[in-house]
Amino acid sequence: MFDVQLAIENKFSRTNIDKYILNEIETSPEIVAKIHQGANLLDEWISKSYYDSKNARLSQLKDLDLYDLVREVAVHILPMERSETFTSVVGRVASLLSYSSKIDGIKTLAEILAVVCQTDLFDIFKSGEYGVLHIKSNYRMSDETSKFIAQTKYLPPMVCKPNIVNSNSDSGYLTKRESLILGSGNFHQKNICLDSINRFNQIPLALDTRLLTKFAETSTKELDTKEKADAYSKMILDSYLVYTDLVEQGNKFYLTHKVDKRGRTYSQGYHVNSQGSEYKKAIINLHK
Repeated sequence: MFDVQLAIENKFSRTNIDKYILNEIETSPEIVAKIHQGANLLDEWISKSYYDSKNARLSQLKDLDLYDLVREVAVHILPMERSETFTSVVGRVASLLSYSSKIDGIKTLAEILAVVCQTDLFDIFKSGEYGVLHIKSNYRMSDETSKFIAQTKYLPPMVCKPNIVNSNSDSGYLTKRESLILGSGNFHQKNICLDSINRFNQIPLALDTRLLTKFAETSTKELDTKEKADAYSKMILDSYLVYTDLVEQGNKFYLTHKVDKRGRTYSQGYHVNSQGSEYKKAIINLHK
């Protein structure tokens, strides 16, 4: 099942999400114009002379396609639905620069965001006089793109035994590494209960096929608009596609877990989650 799991992760990879976002960006003349503006601002910024160490850092940008660089920044920042800390965003996009020195890459990327911010693609602001810097997107993705991102945000349950997590930035998945601490800005390198997460991750589960075929999932909330009803119907359809795949792959799967800042453990999943709705809780059994 290792190869099957690898294929599933590639299907739901961040690359596919980026392609979806990129398509929306490139079909918006307004955003494309601002990306061109950002590239011109970066070109002007790089061409100036600064102190020696900064000149050395910026010299590594001269061979890059600045339009592509600003576009990649937009792909990561524009879909953000709420503000995030400046440091967390910089850490997430620092890989866009292949600097030999990680510190130089992070420092330069932070400066790039400050320059591109002048295009109004996003805002950088401080929450209060003594608050930390935050970044907020000034654009809202289409409903179609937002739904796609939401539904691919979490990978389906694993069909092979998860990898052992060894640090706070790790994952049971084969191709994914991320913070095991929930909540923006809560990540740290102090001790968390990795042994507990590993124990939860290693429990094989199964779907209750008898319940699935006998009862349908219904909303506990009022779907008072067509948009809400359509979104819920799509979630149900997508969920049943995931259920079908899991059953066809042997009906043995594993949920991965994270902790919040108080150490409480939460299963991760969009379509299948042991801490989801009453229905989603009911359809999950221990494999044995």
